[in-house]
This record gives sequence, structure tokens and C-alpha cells, in this order.
Amino acid sequence: MFASTSRRAPTVISLAALFFALGGTAIAAKHYLVTSTNQIKPSVLKALKGKVGKAGVKGEVGNQGPTGAQGATGAQGATGAQGLKGEPGAVAGYGASQGSALNITSDESLTQLPGLTKALPSGSFIITASVEFTATSPEGKPQQFVGAECALLDKLAGGGETKTTSAWASETAPSKPVAVTAGAVPIEFATSNNTESSTISVECREAGRGEEVKIEAHGGTIVAVQTTANS
Repeated sequence: MFASTSRRAPTVISLAALFFALGGTAIAAKHYLVTSTNQIKPSVLKALKGKVGKAGVKGEVGNQGPTGAQGATGAQGATGAQGLKGEPGAVAGYGASQGSALNITSDESLTQLPGLTKALPSGSFIITASVEFTATSPEGKPQQFVGAECALLDKLAGGGETKTTSAWASETAPSKPVAVTAGAVPIEFATSNNTESSTISVECREAGRGEEVKIEAHGGTIVAVQTTANS
């Protein structure tokens, strides 16, 4: 009889231990199950957070996607304001060329170059002129100074004139059989004759030369570009 009782005792004790163990787990789960960070003390929650790790290796660039459909054409903008009126262009052109070469011998007065004259109507003009020079001296002469001066004149039909001048100077270079030097005189000015016609011309004079030096003017031209209509 006692033996039977002693065999049942361990079984009862084991069942009792299992009951309390399961009951304790249920009680612990009921009282300490965490479902929100609000249930954790901030200082504890902060301690639980780990440090940010190093950045990972950059991934490969992906394939380019297909081109999208073209968008609709936008509405036409408003017409802009009209621009300012431009400056008037050239109206007409006039010109003249020297007919023949001229030996420049006088240093006191200007001499009209052959063919370098042109009549102009009333209006505004930009006038340019150019004269080429060649100076020579006989064999055996040393270097000698030579020079020439030219004037571009605009003479009004009713009297009066506008004039501008330009000069050329050089030295002859010893050579055989002659010493030669050359140069050009450019001249330019603008003029306005809004009430009457005029005549333009080129005149030149010697501005210095050595013994037996010959100065020749040739290749002269005049060009007058009219910038306003005739009055």
C-alpha cells in the first residue's frame, strides 16, 4: 500500500510543477509583453539604438529608360512690341579716278590732280580719297628727304568750301640706276550740304625734296557715299 502511494507522489509533483511553470509563463506574458516603444523608458530605448553603419558601395548605374512621348505644342506667345526704326542706309555712290600721273614741283600752291573731281547733289556724304606717290633721284645721290601734302576739298555751288589735308614723307634709298621710294596719302571726311550741290576734288603740293628728286602723284581715287536723300 505504501509503495503504491510512493510511486504516485513523483507524478503528482511533476504535474504540479508543470502547472506552475505554465501559469508563470502566462502571467509573465500577460504582465511584461512589449507592444510599443512608449512602454520603454527613453534612456533605455536610447541605449538600445545602435550606431549608423558605414555607407555601402555605390551600385551600378541602371540602364537608360525609354524616351518619353513628345509633349503637346504650347500655345503661341503674344506678339512683341515693334522695334525702333533703323538708321537710313546709303542712298547713292559717286567716284572718280586720276586720269594721268602728275609731277609735283610746287611747294607753294596746291595743284589739281587730273580727273580727280566729281559733282555731288545736295545731301550728306562720307567722302574718302587716296593718292599714291613715287619719288626718284639720279644715280649717285645720297638718301634725300621727300614729302607731299594733299587736300580733299568740297566746294559749294554758292561759295564756300570744306577742306581736309593729309601728308606723306619718306627718304629715298640709294640704289642703281635711281633711288626710289613710294607711299600713299589717305584722306576722309563727312560733309552735309542739305541745301545746295557741291564739287569735290583732290589737290596736292610738294612738301620737301632733295636736289634733282622727282615726285610723281598717280593712282588717285575719290569715293563719295551719300547717306541721305537729296533735298
